[in-house]
Amino acid sequence: GVVEGNTLTCNLHGWQWNLDNGKCLTTKGHELSTGPRTPSPD
Repeated sequence: GVVEGNTLTCNLHGWQWNLDNGKCLTTKGHELSTGPRTPSPD
C-alpha cells in the first residue's frame, strides 16, 4: 500500500484507512487491527 500523511491506500483495491484510528475510510466493517511489529529480515 501507499502511505500519505495518516492515510493508507491499498494498491489493489483502492480502499483507504486512517492510520491514527484504524478506521476504513472506504467502507464500514473493515477496520485495521494492530499487533506487535516484527522487524523484516534484511
